[in-house]
Amino acid sequence: MTGRSRRLVSPTFHRKVGGQTSVFVVVTAAIMLVSALTVYNAGRLALQRIQLQTAADAAAYSGAVMLARSYNFSAYANRGMVANHVAIAQAVGLASWAKYYCLIYTLTNCGEFPTLGTGPGIEAALLQVPPGAPGIVPFELYRVLSLAMYQSIDVALPPLVTTADAIVTVLSAASNAYHLAALAELGGAAVDSGLLAEVVRANDADASISVFGVGTVAASTALITTFTTYRDPLTPGSDVGDRLRGTVDNALDGFSKVRASLEVLPFPLFSFGACVTAAGVPGVGAAIVSAVYGGLTTLTPDNRQWNATDSAVFPALYACGGVIPPTQNSPPVPAGTITPLLVPPSFASASVGGVAPGPFDIGASYAGLQGYWDVSNTTGGLLSDSTPPLTLYVRRGSDTIKTLSQMNDAGTFPVAGGELRLEEALAGNEMQVGASSQAYFVRPDTPGYLTTAEYGNLFNPYWEARLVNTGLLQDAAAAAAQDLLP
Repeated sequence: MTGRSRRLVSPTFHRKVGGQTSVFVVVTAAIMLVSALTVYNAGRLALQRIQLQTAADAAAYSGAVMLARSYNFSAYANRGMVANHVAIAQAVGLASWAKYYCLIYTLTNCGEFPTLGTGPGIEAALLQVPPGAPGIVPFELYRVLSLAMYQSIDVALPPLVTTADAIVTVLSAASNAYHLAALAELGGAAVDSGLLAEVVRANDADASISVFGVGTVAASTALITTFTTYRDPLTPGSDVGDRLRGTVDNALDGFSKVRASLEVLPFPLFSFGACVTAAGVPGVGAAIVSAVYGGLTTLTPDNRQWNATDSAVFPALYACGGVIPPTQNSPPVPAGTITPLLVPPSFASASVGGVAPGPFDIGASYAGLQGYWDVSNTTGGLLSDSTPPLTLYVRRGSDTIKTLSQMNDAGTFPVAGGELRLEEALAGNEMQVGASSQAYFVRPDTPGYLTTAEYGNLFNPYWEARLVNTGLLQDAAAAAAQDLLP
């Protein structure tokens, strides 16, 4: 009899194998569950840390942006003040120049300014050759035009200067208010208010600036406060280096700095006509009057008053020449005379401002150079190119982080309760992260400035914001403070 033999297996064996498999499945499921719960916890913590870091970065960057805007506002205000001071200097120079121009031609006076006799002297010089043509024609025309010009300028300039001075005062006050308000906003973090605290809460409603962070913000704000200085040009010793005055002087145009003789028209003046020489010989005569002119506008050393002066001397001469007819014994002989003529000089002046008005004040209001903000270090370099870092630390309590131990309001998680409940270990029962930022000065690439080094200042609005590293020492101190500070 042939056939395949069978091996008999005991029922007990099946029960043993099934029991071992069940134990393996249970252990594997437990490990997978614990792993899943651990991954969930780690993921939730990582997500909350990213969210908290985003809030800290946003707050720090917002603080730097606010500082940069404050510095740029001061730069625009300073530029506006410079522009208006230059306009006032131009107005004073124009007032003096108009008076001077009027006094050249007038036969009497120009307003309160008496003539020194320039006009009558020029007229008399031209009339050495009656009827003084052609020079007398433009002379008489300019007499009418210069008087009208002076009268118009004399009326228009005072209110314009007063308005410009008022604008300077407003810009100075606005710059000061804006700058101080920005510093106050940074300081508000000490009482959990102000811009930094608001930005933190806007990005994470459960986050706030930590106790250690309040200290770092206070220290940062103190250093940032010393980065800039308020300077008052009217207070001796305050405007170190005369930064505002120097900028105003550099911005003055050629008319205000040194007015040239080319500004004076229609000189030289000529007249031609018949004449008789001293020898009684008929001839041709000519009179010429030229001008050597100079004018300038300056600010007094105390920065309170603009003064302008315009003056000129008028070299003039008269020449009469003819030819003595030939005789039997002599050829024709030239004969003539050259006579210098005396033309009185012309002088005019105008001023505005000062502790006491000048004798030729234009009748406008001017308070002088006003206070302004600038970087404290005016020698340039890294100390003026970027502010000290603004550093803050932001916290969030562990009870607000939705991990397994805070899955619901009761603080329990039924599936992971008991032995499977995972507790996250956070120093001081809170999560804390830090961020730093600063405002820095950088001129955009501009043709003509590519090879020019320009240091930080509050006269050019090129301040921007950036995030920077907090530093290992500060991070270590912040970590140590988590267990020590409430």
